[in-house]
Amino acid sequence: MDKIQEPNIYTVSQLTECIRTSLEEKFSFIWLDGEISNFNAHTSGHYYMNIKDSEASIKAVMFNSKTRNMRFRPENGVSIIAYGYISVYAPRGEYQLIIDYMEPTGAGMLAIAFERLKNKLALEGLFSSNAKKAIPFIPQRVIIITSPSGAAIQDFLNVAARRFANLNITILPVRVQGKGSAEEIATAIDFANQIFSDNDVIVLTRGGGSIEDLLAFNEEHVARAIYKSNIPIISAVGHEIDFTIADMVADLRAPTPSAAAELLIKDKKVLMESIASLNVRLQNAISHIISGYNKELEVIRRSIKNPETYIADYFLRLDDLIYRVTNASGNILRLNQGFLENKAGLLKTSRLFERISKLKQYVEYMNIRLDMTIKQSVSKYKIELKILSQRLEDMNPMIVLGRGYSITKNKSGLILTDSSQVTSGEEVTVTLAKGGILCDVIGCHPQKNDD
Repeated sequence: MDKIQEPNIYTVSQLTECIRTSLEEKFSFIWLDGEISNFNAHTSGHYYMNIKDSEASIKAVMFNSKTRNMRFRPENGVSIIAYGYISVYAPRGEYQLIIDYMEPTGAGMLAIAFERLKNKLALEGLFSSNAKKAIPFIPQRVIIITSPSGAAIQDFLNVAARRFANLNITILPVRVQGKGSAEEIATAIDFANQIFSDNDVIVLTRGGGSIEDLLAFNEEHVARAIYKSNIPIISAVGHEIDFTIADMVADLRAPTPSAAAELLIKDKKVLMESIASLNVRLQNAISHIISGYNKELEVIRRSIKNPETYIADYFLRLDDLIYRVTNASGNILRLNQGFLENKAGLLKTSRLFERISKLKQYVEYMNIRLDMTIKQSVSKYKIELKILSQRLEDMNPMIVLGRGYSITKNKSGLILTDSSQVTSGEEVTVTLAKGGILCDVIGCHPQKNDD
């Protein structure tokens, strides 16, 4: 007889737990589109509501750990998109949506699309700092892509006129919102690169607005047109709190149109003042260097002796060297003479011819050594004399005059080093490398201090 199988009996808690586990596993992370009804903001900070469409409704709760980050206040009748998971509230046996995040439907869908495109382009390297082109320090030709009737262009032009009035600006008019605006913007960027390739920078700008208003600047083909542009691009879209895909791809992001003009266009007055300051500093530096060289030249001039004194010193040294060579030669001869006399005495008591032969070889050897010693000494002293002669030549003041310098003396023969040493009408003599000039002083220019 077949055994009857006992039924699988659940408790209410067990069944509810099984349902909760099943739902949470199958609907762990979902997006839900619907309309808020029965909204209740509890004193605890939790939000309770129903999310419905035309045919169904589901309970939902958003806990205070999430509600404090909300950027809008939920209300009945508002269409939203919510992100969360399905769970079961066991005491009442009701399933509900636990919400982690929600946005009004339009903004929410755009935010999701924005994040998806941002992640995609980031992976492709469109936001990489290595792809950013340098913005010219002082641009000469600027292209502005914007609406010709918007406030952005007026803000930019006002700042430009104030800071650098004669800047060359070309405006490429486009629609900055609405259907077809993204295509116009991308086409204008490509057109600028083809027709105005010699321009220094492109400014892509518009005023502030909602996320829907800025939609054209979050389109993929606009981002790619910015990325492939050979001309550097500054993006100045919306207000400071607005941030678009175009801002991320552009070579520089400005928070507002006016800020873009201030970042791009240097203040002409400030530049002129800076140039004037640098010119003064350069002149002071040059004057300081010249003054230093003049002081060094004066020290050298004072240290140079009369050329005749140098020549006399070198002749004395030459005589001394000749005496030393001669004396050394005499000593060697005397030593050889004594040696020979000694050997002559030995000849009387030894084999005469053998000793004469050896002595003759020795004398020849000593003569060779003597000749080499004299030649080496003379060669050494010639080299030293040549070096001393070259140094004398280098210190010859006529060589200095040959490089364009001159020596100026008054009637008394005093060498002049300061313009205050002469007066107008006085005669001075100017000595050049070749000849001299007699001059009358017609004016004096005292040297200015470097203060």
